[in-house]
Amino acid sequence: MAFGLSQNWKVESAGGSTGNAFVGIHTGKDKIFLKRNTSPFLAALSAEGITPKLLWTKRLSNGDVITAQEWINGWTLTKTEMASDATAQLLAKVHSSNLLKNMLEKIGGSFVTPDQMLQQLTQQIQNQVEIQGAISAGLHWLELHTLQIPVSSYRVCHGDLNKKNWLKTKTGALYLVDWDQAMLADPIYDLTTVLMSYIPFKNWGQWLEKYGLKLDEFLMQRIQWYAILQQINDISLAYTQTQQTEATQIKKLNTLINEKK
Repeated sequence: MAFGLSQNWKVESAGGSTGNAFVGIHTGKDKIFLKRNTSPFLAALSAEGITPKLLWTKRLSNGDVITAQEWINGWTLTKTEMASDATAQLLAKVHSSNLLKNMLEKIGGSFVTPDQMLQQLTQQIQNQVEIQGAISAGLHWLELHTLQIPVSSYRVCHGDLNKKNWLKTKTGALYLVDWDQAMLADPIYDLTTVLMSYIPFKNWGQWLEKYGLKLDEFLMQRIQWYAILQQINDISLAYTQTQQTEATQIKKLNTLINEKK
């Protein structure tokens, strides 16, 4: 038996960078989504309807924990679909959920402040000598304009809101998956990812209204701070993966720094 399943099931890789995601396929063509050693936080996400339904959890003899979720017939969102009201409303549901916040705290989820994010990023690029000069202005800007957000305002943040982590079903249901980077942080960190990647600036105010926020000067300052942080991180990751930095990424960082604060 694979993953505690009977011989009527076969297990195939579901892809992904971690190698921990699988598809269980029954001889009758039924499917389930399997994942190895996922966080117990998944139960709360399922209960809130944020992820597909959790079917069962099993601990194997080798100590691995396998979770099975309902298989979703649907697709990952397109860039256009990411700008929909539905994404704003689902994020609002995530960020406002006390159940999710209490559960993540209970299992040891960490509070991550803007200062800690900056420290982690600075450490990450210490050995990337070739790009330090290109992004030093960005790091300096972040240090000068550090955010002071009360921890009482922190909520559960997904941490990786790429469109590939949003699933839409044929019936119109929307789910947010792959919560390996979940943390307790300023929710504007999450919002910045979506705004900068998928929402035209002229539509920011309308999209944020669907989320439940008004786009004012203070909110713009927070978005700019996280946008610069995330752009530097993107440059660092690109360097790590390809050993070179694209000029367009540096240009984008300089534009963010020089925007009126």
